[in-house]
Amino acid sequence: MPYVSYGMQIFATVFFISVPIIFLIRHDSFKDLILKIPKINVLVSKICFWQFYKTLSIALQAKLDFMHSLDLAIDTVKISQIKSALENAREEIESGYSITESFSKIKSIA
Repeated sequence: MPYVSYGMQIFATVFFISVPIIFLIRHDSFKDLILKIPKINVLVSKICFWQFYKTLSIALQAKLDFMHSLDLAIDTVKISQIKSALENAREEIESGYSITESFSKIKSIA
């Protein structure tokens, strides 16, 4: 009989604790709340930029067109503030600004 109670405890833990936490993490308002914490925001931003640059690097090593590689890398970004800044940089590159100029404006976010 104790095996049933252990099984119920595991089920209750997974169902009543883990599932709501996963739901909250996927919800955008919870993400925004977490990102208001300064040290977490800096850490998440650095991880997000690392992921962006890593994807961009892999796409360029695969000899894809730069603009296509940039689109692909921007699609990996999930934080709306960073994604919009990268999309603005992409638009500036398309309009004639240099890559260095466009990405130097993003440094203030990181």
